[in-house]
Amino acid sequence: LPQLVNLSVRNTFRRKGRLVLTFVALFLAGTMFIAIIGIRQSMRLALSELQNDLNYDVGVDLAKPYSVRKITRETLELEGVRAVEAWAVDQGRLVFNENHLSGSIILYGVPEGTQMTHPGVIHGSWLSGVSRGIFVNADFLDLSPDLKVGSVITLNIAGREEQWTIVGSGGRGFIPVAYVFYDDLTEDTGLDGLANRLVIQTTRTDPVFQSAVESSALSRLEQINVEVLGSQTTTQLKATSAAQMDILIVLLLAMVVLIALVGGLGLAITMSLNVIERTREIGILRSLGAQNGVVRRVVIIEGLVIGLISWALSIPCSIPFAMWLGDSLGNSLLARPLDYIFSVPAMMMWLGLMTIISVIASLIPAQSAARLTIRDALVYE
Repeated sequence: LPQLVNLSVRNTFRRKGRLVLTFVALFLAGTMFIAIIGIRQSMRLALSELQNDLNYDVGVDLAKPYSVRKITRETLELEGVRAVEAWAVDQGRLVFNENHLSGSIILYGVPEGTQMTHPGVIHGSWLSGVSRGIFVNADFLDLSPDLKVGSVITLNIAGREEQWTIVGSGGRGFIPVAYVFYDDLTEDTGLDGLANRLVIQTTRTDPVFQSAVESSALSRLEQINVEVLGSQTTTQLKATSAAQMDILIVLLLAMVVLIALVGGLGLAITMSLNVIERTREIGILRSLGAQNGVVRRVVIIEGLVIGLISWALSIPCSIPFAMWLGDSLGNSLLARPLDYIFSVPAMMMWLGLMTIISVIASLIPAQSAARLTIRDALVYE
């Protein structure tokens, strides 16, 4: 290495206790930053897998049940519509005992062999020809510690109590949701041949086209006197879910920023103390002909060495931290651990940020060192 770089590296390790204190905050910030950006990618991947239940492009909720044949026939005639399914949507309550019921549970009655939904399965299996089978999400299982795949439960639907068998479970959806076959649900509600939800697959999946088909479907339903309660494209739903997950990532990154600021301030203080302690050495350098730029570089390189060492060590340490955080967040938010993804862009981004922080933290001490005259440095006590 060049002689000035060697001098900066040696100066870095003179005060090991002070170096460790400065290094810890920068090291923690780097470890958390690299891990959190990787966690964001893992959460997006897991969310995408769990959103297979949105295998349609437009969903329309109707104000009351209408004829399945009528609404599907009219919708299929629209330009840009590939396929249509009519679902029965109702609410049920889990019966714990004669006087104890759960809160409302959303029940989706889907046709057998449906192509519009297939939620990500975590335990058990999806509905497949099982009489009175029910597929639930993790929020449903949280209603009672005894619930699991294979449990026989009693649901109160439209005032009738019937037994169902849990065949599988998926991820979290923030509210209890369950899927059953359309025929099983309408048998309890007495609404056979009627549906109050329409799901549409379009010939193209871009958001603009989906919105256009949504508008066409709403207009056609209005023409045939079908009252619509609400509608949304899956692009909007997925974007909303991703934004909710990103809120958590932003909060975690805010913690990283605070730790990085503490580390940057600590580095600036450390560099200032190092300059004060080496005032006479700087005077000797100046007496040997070192110009202001050379003195500044010695100090700035010393700060960069500290920053780059913290960056290098934060890379391997981010891996176990990301795995632990992914398991904790995944089980808490999605009822499944997250797959570990190491983010190379995050590693390079933190290298750039660490370089900027180190240079900025060293600038003021470097400028103070450059202002020292030979006389002032040599008479310093």
